Amino acid sequence: MDFNYAPKYIREIGKINVLWFEPSNTYIALNDVLLDFMKIYLDNQGDKTKFQTQLSSKYGISEDTITTYYEDLTHLLKTCQVSSFRAEASNQEILVKSTCISNTYIINDKLIQINYSSEGVKLLVHPQLAHLETNKSTDTHSITYDIILNEEKLYLQKDDELIGVFPKEEFHLLQGKFAISLICVLTNTDEKDWLGTFHASTIVKNDKAIMLIGDSGNGKSTLAAFLMASGYKVIADDLTPMLGSNQSLYAYPTSISIKEGAFPLLEPLYNDFKNYSSITLNKNKGNVKYLPLNKDVSMNIGFPCHTVVHVTYEKNVATKFEKIPLEGILQTLIPDSWLSPNPKHASNFLDWLETITAYSLTYSDIEEILPVIESIKD
Repeated sequence: MDFNYAPKYIREIGKINVLWFEPSNTYIALNDVLLDFMKIYLDNQGDKTKFQTQLSSKYGISEDTITTYYEDLTHLLKTCQVSSFRAEASNQEILVKSTCISNTYIINDKLIQINYSSEGVKLLVHPQLAHLETNKSTDTHSITYDIILNEEKLYLQKDDELIGVFPKEEFHLLQGKFAISLICVLTNTDEKDWLGTFHASTIVKNDKAIMLIGDSGNGKSTLAAFLMASGYKVIADDLTPMLGSNQSLYAYPTSISIKEGAFPLLEPLYNDFKNYSSITLNKNKGNVKYLPLNKDVSMNIGFPCHTVVHVTYEKNVATKFEKIPLEGILQTLIPDSWLSPNPKHASNFLDWLETITAYSLTYSDIEEILPVIESIKD
């Protein structure tokens, strides 16, 4: 497989094969037959006639079907060669300084000042950190961020250095860049040390982490808040960082975002729940409250994770919890995450996937969840 479209890594994990393509930092999962199709394609340098001849001989597939496979493979492999590199901001770019709104937060004994150019820009970051706000004055050891919207672009600056410029409509990229930068500040690490950040709520049981994943609105944050009230530690909501050196998960100190529909459920569990102000982020999400995470979780302690639970909330369904193949979580876990393009980290990520036990949890009655989580074996 010396054709230059070939993946850098192919790892057989359970009943699937996970491939990683370095140029695009792309992971795909194939069964054995489709992997064999790809190998035939690559071994023949993409030659259509040879591909057709070998597939017809080996699998007895019709010419029309082979043509479809050929076209799909060509498109897939070309897409996997497109670089995922996003140019970092240049200090030569013009950044309009604005300190219209300034807030200071104390996190991990560090004072973090964030300057926002408007109330709308402030909503991108502040609600998740509001519980950490302080009136203390900043000093020479503080870190200062500027988040500025100018001419449909979002600018992120750290201590007078421009570290990111993003289209306004892709504000999630700014949030991700800010998060990994803040994590590095709080843990005295560099961005290159981190394997990735996962769109997951993460709880800790017996000093081991359990990652809860699922589409937005599927109840993973509500579930995390319920479990926190039941004695579990929640180390992260929505964004969970993984260190490359040990593939352990670390805390990220934002709060748990709770949508309005879950207010009646959680209010009896938290004495001060009514005191948390609600914020309307957009029409789709409605009112949201932010519940602070456990205060006793250190950001410098990693937790091994070998359990990932795909969570789905559905009204009026019986609770269903079952072990599933790894491919049952990959389509949610990988696209929703930022994963380092470093080949060493890619190899470490595949190593970690080999250790994972995957589950599917569908629920409507959250009161039935506690024994389900208790049943998970470390």
